[in-house]
Amino acid sequence: MLTAIELESFKCFRKLVLPLAQCTLLTGKNASGKSTVMQALLLLQQTATDMDELQPTQQNRELRLNGSLVNLGSAADVIDKVTGHRECAIALATEDGRCQWNFSIRDRRAITIPVQSIDWLPTGGKAKHFRATDQKDVLGPTLIPHSWTSSDERGDIADLERALQTIQYISAERIGPRETYPLIERQRRYVGALGQNAPALLYSFADERIARALVAPAAPPTLRNQVQAWMREFFPGCGIDVQPVPNANLVALGIRTSDETDYHRPQHVGFGLTHILPIITAALIIKERQLLLIENPEVHLHPAGQSWMGQFLARVAATGVQVVVETHSDHVLNGVRRAVRTERLDAADVAVHFFSERPPGDADKMSQVVSPVINQAGNFDHWPDGFFDQFDKDMDFFADWGD
Repeated sequence: MLTAIELESFKCFRKLVLPLAQCTLLTGKNASGKSTVMQALLLLQQTATDMDELQPTQQNRELRLNGSLVNLGSAADVIDKVTGHRECAIALATEDGRCQWNFSIRDRRAITIPVQSIDWLPTGGKAKHFRATDQKDVLGPTLIPHSWTSSDERGDIADLERALQTIQYISAERIGPRETYPLIERQRRYVGALGQNAPALLYSFADERIARALVAPAAPPTLRNQVQAWMREFFPGCGIDVQPVPNANLVALGIRTSDETDYHRPQHVGFGLTHILPIITAALIIKERQLLLIENPEVHLHPAGQSWMGQFLARVAATGVQVVVETHSDHVLNGVRRAVRTERLDAADVAVHFFSERPPGDADKMSQVVSPVINQAGNFDHWPDGFFDQFDKDMDFFADWGD
């Protein structure tokens, strides 16, 4: 499990050290840096998953800024504009150690950033250092030297490498209702950043057994049945059917909202169902100790559904999957709090970070990240100004006006 992410001179942050838990919520105002944390993780995975598209001279030595997961433009868009440095760094910590990637920007117009050096400090072990000028070693797809993960010197960094290669990421800009969806290769078990692969996964792995503790008892423990069972928690009567399109690498998704009706095309049942389907699918196919990143899971959900989403994601985290969520919904937050209160998830396994605006002239963004601590009763040790308090402020406004 990742225990922290650190950013230095990366986008809006001069220096950020952010603890991560089994279930982490990134909250706060718009344009305050929440997405930057997600993007740092995704750049490392994108470099791994899009490796085959890079030129041979770039492979294993460059951070890919644009690809299948995120498109961040050029190096000038990534480097911290406040400090104006030509270096930036991303570091990840686990229970087993800390790995830091140091990047040096030679051309601010470039769409990749060269690796300058990498440092690995294992817990209680001997530090390792890699320099880009060292031609004796080769970087693996996740920007980790092969010698550090070889069979004779494998160490615990291999767990970090696997975590980066298997991230399931669902963006806020998810694909909506469609006539058809792409049929993907069976070995690619990713729902896709837009959620576009969820129907194909339901088709290809419909009868795969769900072996984790997230199995809903009211349905057989197979993927399609379990996805349908959990979808019914959000949309009572929901039914899912996926059929191949003849003579095409496509599948058609059918959805119904009652057991008494036929399956409809997704266009006739609204955005909510197709936006939640990828989240449920990803949660059921992801393995223990892997990382699930979700932006705005509350999109197109009624407040009651948003609260249930928070409870559902807390239950996913309780099965051993590490969940990181960016959200603007107090209902999602309260759903997680309810899961803690009912002891479905331990309070120690929850981290909540509130990002607010950086004051003019403040070059240290870290001072603007506040992390209230939750207890087992579901309450926080303090409630920062601006932290999901708009309802109270609006009610105070009406109270001041009187009758």
